Amino acid sequence: MNIEENRLRTFTDWPVNAAVDAARIAKAGFYYTGHALEVQCFLCGVKISDWNYGDQAIARHRLAEPTCPFVQNPSSTCNVPLIPINNFGLASSSSTETSQDNNVVECQSTSPCQNKEPQKEYRTVLQRLQSFTNWPISSIVSPEKLAKAGFYYLQQDDEVQCTYCGGVLKKWELGDDPEKKHRDTFPDCDFYLHQDGINKQKNSLYLTNVKLMPGATSNLSDLGIQIHTTPKKPQCATYEGRLSTFRGWPINIRQTPEILASAGFYYDGFGDHVRCFHCDGGLRNWEATDDVWTEHARWFPKCGFVNLVRGQEFIKQCIDSRPSLDESIFEGVPEDESADTAETQPPVPSSEITEATLNELLESPPAIEALEIGLHVGRVKRALKKRMKEKGTPYTNSDELIEDVLCDQVTEEMIREPPNNDVEQCNSVEKDDSKVCSTENENSAVSTDKAALEEENRKLKEARLCKICMDRETTIVFLPCGHLATCVYCAPSLTHCLMCRQEIKATVRTFLS
Repeated sequence: MNIEENRLRTFTDWPVNAAVDAARIAKAGFYYTGHALEVQCFLCGVKISDWNYGDQAIARHRLAEPTCPFVQNPSSTCNVPLIPINNFGLASSSSTETSQDNNVVECQSTSPCQNKEPQKEYRTVLQRLQSFTNWPISSIVSPEKLAKAGFYYLQQDDEVQCTYCGGVLKKWELGDDPEKKHRDTFPDCDFYLHQDGINKQKNSLYLTNVKLMPGATSNLSDLGIQIHTTPKKPQCATYEGRLSTFRGWPINIRQTPEILASAGFYYDGFGDHVRCFHCDGGLRNWEATDDVWTEHARWFPKCGFVNLVRGQEFIKQCIDSRPSLDESIFEGVPEDESADTAETQPPVPSSEITEATLNELLESPPAIEALEIGLHVGRVKRALKKRMKEKGTPYTNSDELIEDVLCDQVTEEMIREPPNNDVEQCNSVEKDDSKVCSTENENSAVSTDKAALEEENRKLKEARLCKICMDRETTIVFLPCGHLATCVYCAPSLTHCLMCRQEIKATVRTFLS
């Protein structure tokens, strides 16, 4: 398997919808074992089976086995590539024309590293940035600046190529501005038409399954399509992850950890300062009348989490009612600021336990676990309210909540259950054959039909539930794949569709009727 062509032939049964192309994997020294997505290096024997969209095969090889001679220097091994490699272990150029200043390679370069369809593979900044895995001179010019200027790395020396005009630049020096050099060297390049025109967003967005009606607007936000962004603090992307940060939260703050966590905030550990896991926006100095969602939308209207969960109309209303900016609510918590903590809170009057508070408590982990095992939501809410009324703190243990709900259910059923001697027995005795007709058979048939209907109803409800939390309804469509699989709370934590593993480029919120 030291011959790349032979390795490539082992991929005849490689899934056509696999995340990484077989040719790239074979070039990185792997052959297909025939099991799922498992491949193996012909030299070091390392195996990789979990491939994701955007993976660089050689980079995965290096991470899995950095001491493999193939990843260290392919040309010094027995590997026989499809294309000859030079002393650097990279594909060599066949007819490279350089300019007088010796740092520009003209568009006619036929280096095998050049991509035949760069506008497809390197159309976004992120895609171009991923090509700089082995960039050798990050201290001189950063890959981020090169990618933003339209270049991707050719994997040879310090040569980069423009996605649109095909112009190649090399021999970068300290202080070089990639964008300026791009404009000066290739003034006719239409990359800047893409940047300065309709695609002035962070990345160009191509959604093949979004069809516009004649005369319709092409503005994605007007169509309810939101560009998908990843959270700034992924470890706090889940409700449970955010809630676990609220150790030492001041007890005199009316905004509870459960309410703040559900609105996307995690505790910074100082005073009453919290941050959004998605946009990294920070808020503090909470007042008793502050609504967490309103404040989140009011001061950070571009937050992807708020946009997805609450929508543009809610954000607009919050901005319209925004008071003059008070800088003290943002960064700069004094170092000597501290808050006393206590283990318990005083009981909360029933009048202060609103329906909104109960709904927030229903999203806590103990409540979610109680609902997942089939307990009635009304009984769970009743237990939550009773707990807050008596102890002033929500449940922290699901077993305790479940036990209270079941005790309440048993008590309720005992009150409703009639005495045994009141069970109706209707016997109709006919004169000759003494036929006995009992209502028990009829009740049994009715119960069977009812159970079948309840089971069908349960399956229908499960089909509409978020495939991550299995609690809320699915409302978010991922683009471009088009899968409807998660709720608004779980979608912001994903980068790839959990159904097909395709990269999420945009989302659309739907409303089931």
